[in-house]
Amino acid sequence: IVQAAVVALGDLYMLKIQCLEPGKFVLLSVISSIIFTNIIYSLVISFGDVGKAIAVVFMVLQVAGSGGTFPIQVTPKFFQMLNPLLPFTHLINAMRECVAGIYNNAYWQDIGKVLIYIPISLLIGIVLRRKVLELDEFFEKKLGETGIF
Repeated sequence: IVQAAVVALGDLYMLKIQCLEPGKFVLLSVISSIIFTNIIYSLVISFGDVGKAIAVVFMVLQVAGSGGTFPIQVTPKFFQMLNPLLPFTHLINAMRECVAGIYNNAYWQDIGKVLIYIPISLLIGIVLRRKVLELDEFFEKKLGETGIF
């Protein structure tokens, strides 16, 4: 959260970006930090090193499929289909609203869409973790019975 606030405030006051809604810009940066930290933590705590690899792939997909680097219309069809499902897509849209001006409730709608990822990641981190741990214990038990280890 502190890092997100420092980066957002640095953008505003050191880089002097043009931003019509600086308070909402900082708020969105903090929300982004919380969401992605939660997702990554849930993946790593549930799957260990495999979760780290999943998180890296997930972040690469965010950059390629969110429309942040290129317009989504010029990307391959796979990324166009993935685009509305990625949290980064909605965060970028909300950031654009902060910078260029808010149209109707678009900012809050994008935040609402992104907040859905918190319960999803908590579900992975709490419910799925138990199942993975049970599976891991089962394999450890079976491996111990072989006498190899």
